[in-house]
Amino acid sequence: MKRRGAQLRTSFYFPVRLLFYCPSDVPEDGPPVYREDVVLFKEEIMKVFTVEYHYVTDRDEEMAEVRPTHRAFNGELAAKGRLIAAGPYTGTHDALIIVRAEDPVGALELLEADPFYQAGFIAERIPREWNPVIGSIPADA
Repeated sequence: MKRRGAQLRTSFYFPVRLLFYCPSDVPEDGPPVYREDVVLFKEEIMKVFTVEYHYVTDRDEEMAEVRPTHRAFNGELAAKGRLIAAGPYTGTHDALIIVRAEDPVGALELLEADPFYQAGFIAERIPREWNPVIGSIPADA
């Protein structure tokens, strides 16, 4: 674990063996020369955050018109691996979005372009770091 400020980040290093063709090292009439290097690649694991949306309660018809673009936006974030899950709480004007981000500010910035947010349908957004201890979230989710 690497300490950066007050937060801890998890990094994984994994070796990759690379083979390089070196034309400048080839002797005349000799076989091709290859150089082998092992390089360490670093993969940063982002934290998981929940963001609660509390919607305004008096604009349901307008929200219904914008909902397809809101869901398309969420779908794009999911395709990029940044959104894990999203959906409304049943029988309320609230929703839960689970995302990967560096910190709470990053979680909110990730959702800035949400059409619901841009249209003023969200009265409040509450980000919280989430640490699931039972179950699992696939790395590519």
